[in-house]
Amino acid sequence: MLEMNSLKDTVRRILNELKDARKVCLITHRNADPDAVASTIAFKYFIENIEHLKNRKIMIHIIFPEGIELVSKNVMTSLNINISNFLKDANNEIVCDTQVVLDAASESQLGKYSKLLNNYIIIDHHDVNTLIKNSKVALYDKTASSTSELISLMYMAFNLEPESHIASLLLSGIIYDTKFFKVSVRPQTFNVIYWLLTRNAKYELIVKVMTKKEIPYAEKVARLKAALRAGLYAINDYLLVITCIGAYESSALKTLQDAGADIAIAIARRENYVRVTIRASKRVLEGISSSLAADLANTLGNEFKGSGGGHGAAAGAVLKDFDCEYFIKILRKFFEDKGYKFRTLDEGRWKSECGD
Repeated sequence: MLEMNSLKDTVRRILNELKDARKVCLITHRNADPDAVASTIAFKYFIENIEHLKNRKIMIHIIFPEGIELVSKNVMTSLNINISNFLKDANNEIVCDTQVVLDAASESQLGKYSKLLNNYIIIDHHDVNTLIKNSKVALYDKTASSTSELISLMYMAFNLEPESHIASLLLSGIIYDTKFFKVSVRPQTFNVIYWLLTRNAKYELIVKVMTKKEIPYAEKVARLKAALRAGLYAINDYLLVITCIGAYESSALKTLQDAGADIAIAIARRENYVRVTIRASKRVLEGISSSLAADLANTLGNEFKGSGGGHGAAAGAVLKDFDCEYFIKILRKFFEDKGYKFRTLDEGRWKSECGD
C-alpha cells in the first residue's frame, strides 16, 4: 500500500513530467466502465486546477477506446455531464508530448491507441500491469480498490477540492470496482469515501443509477446466445464455462456466473484478433489463486502473441493466431500445472461459433 508521502512524491514526479507538455493524451481501456471514466475525467480536472500546472497552457485529449459502457453513460447523464464532450474519438495518428494511461494494464486494453505510447505515465491498480516497465512514472497500487481511489487520494494529498460532480464520479468508480463493497476493501478506501461524501458526492443518486435493472434488448440477446453456445468444463470440483459472443461480454459472463460458473470466459472474434474476457468467482480466488483471472489472461497473451492482464476476479486479453483446440490445450496445462484435473463435461457450440 502506498503511504501518503510516497503518493505525493510520485504525483510530484508526474506533475514534473507534465509541466513542459503542450499536448497530453489521457487514455483508458476499451468500453470504459465507471472507474475508467471517473479516473480519467477527474484527472483532467486535477491537471487543470492543480497549482503546479494551473497557469500552463496544456491541451488535453481524452481518449475512450470504443466509447464508454452503458452504466458509465447513465452515471454521467444523472450528473448532468455532457457525454459528447468526452466522446470525441481522437485520430490514432494524433501526436501528444505525453500520454497518461489510467485504469489500463496492457496494450491490448488500449486498442489502436496503444500506438500512441512513447512517453507515458501509468496510474493504475490492476493485479498485473505489463505497461509499467516502460513507463516514465507509475502511480501503481494493486491494493487500492480502484483507480478512482488513487485519483481521490491525489486530490486529498494536494488539498484540491473536487466539485460535486467530480466527487460523485469518483465515488461511482469505487462502488463499481468493489461491486458495491462485496469484494475485499481496505480501511483506507472508506476514508476516501468519507472524504468524497464531505465534498458533496451524491451517494444516493449514484447507487440508484447503478442498480437500475433496465436491460437493453441487444444485451438480453447477447446473454441468451452466450448461454446457448457455452461449453462446460470441470477443474476438480470447480466449473469453467467458455462461450463465444461479440458484444456485452461482461453482462453475458455475469449471467453464466449467476448460473453456477466458477470461471467464465467469453471469446469475441474481431477482424485481426480475438478478444478474451475472463471472470473468476470468490470461491476460485480463495481455492486456486487470488490472481487467477489476471494470471490466465497474461498466460494466454504470451501463448498467442498478444497481451493480457487485469485483476484476480476480472481480466482480459487480446490474442493473435487464435485456435480453439490450442486454446483448450493451454487452459488444460494452466490448471494441470497447478495440480488440478481438467475435464470436458460438454463442449457446447462455442468452438463452431468462434472457430475459423
